[in-house]
Amino acid sequence: MIAPVPRRLVLGAAAALALAPHPAGASPETARAWLARRVAATPQPGRIRIVAPEFADDGAGVPVTLVCESPMTASDHVRAIHLAAERNPNPGVASFRFTPSSRRAEVTTRIRLAQTQRLIAVAETSDGRAWIAEREVTVTLGGCGVGEPGAADGPAAPRVRVPSPVRSGEMVEIRALVAHRMESGERLDDSGRRIARRILNAFDCRFEGREIFAAALEPAIAANPYLAFFAAIESAGTFAFSWTDDDSSVLRASQAVVLA
Repeated sequence: MIAPVPRRLVLGAAAALALAPHPAGASPETARAWLARRVAATPQPGRIRIVAPEFADDGAGVPVTLVCESPMTASDHVRAIHLAAERNPNPGVASFRFTPSSRRAEVTTRIRLAQTQRLIAVAETSDGRAWIAEREVTVTLGGCGVGEPGAADGPAAPRVRVPSPVRSGEMVEIRALVAHRMESGERLDDSGRRIARRILNAFDCRFEGREIFAAALEPAIAANPYLAFFAAIESAGTFAFSWTDDDSSVLRASQAVVLA
């Protein structure tokens, strides 16, 4: 008599099949090509670093922080940081745009990783140079093609946190979160049909109409997208936040800040 197969092995095999990369998935070459289309200069090592766990049990929401050393002045600042993944179904993860008003070239988010792979980040600076960093993350369970029952079925009211009151010139951390499934286009429904992509593809933060920080988001951003970044506040005023959906709808939020 053949011994029954343990349920955990059946589930593991099913998950492996669901998460198998598509033939046209990312590779080290396509990841670097994606970055090259966004950065003209040849990147050099240094100044930028990727803070991410060495081991991730669940690839559906891996925390990642990107930091680039810069004085962040009008004449010398980081313009953008681009993040790619070598073994996801698609190489792009996100592009983050900074301004001197950011005061600090740092951003934290959560991303999806389909399997163990290398992350590559490239920073562009205002002098035309580029800087590169890499980070290997070992993933136990991939996160690009599985359902996420904790995610909202549709967009919900965003939540933002901006410290207030603050001193003039003080640098503060801003946190933004919105409930959204971020349907990647890689997941299958119960009948085996691929669920159409629907993500929040852009984020924008402005203070009294002036851009502070922006992001172009790809399906590799985890469900319920979270962003944390910095801004220098010189005066009382109002922050305006917007998230643009694939269906062209826009979610908005705002928060006033007063000086201490």
